[in-house]
Amino acid sequence: MATIGDLEREAGIGPTSQERAAFWRQFHHLEGKACLDAGVAELKRLIAAKVARTDGVPETRRRLPKRDRLPPLTPGAADGAAGLCRKTRPALEERSEQCLDGRRAP
Repeated sequence: MATIGDLEREAGIGPTSQERAAFWRQFHHLEGKACLDAGVAELKRLIAAKVARTDGVPETRRRLPKRDRLPPLTPGAADGAAGLCRKTRPALEERSEQCLDGRRAP
């Protein structure tokens, strides 16, 4: 059986007396054991919610920024102009060749 302090830490309640008091103040209208039972039930609910957020997500995905986790917007984004329409792609390729040859693109 865990202590109330252990449950508070696991639920993310801060260690200072002010933070702990702020959590328990929401149950001040209850008497004795009912106050403790309600507080412990809320702590367990907070812990379960915290665990549910991290379950099923691989550890490596939690550490990567969202930008790195998302796939490219178009299937051809990796090879540049592959996602462009047929009319636009030849013009873009021609401009690219002109830039590579040192000519100024129109």
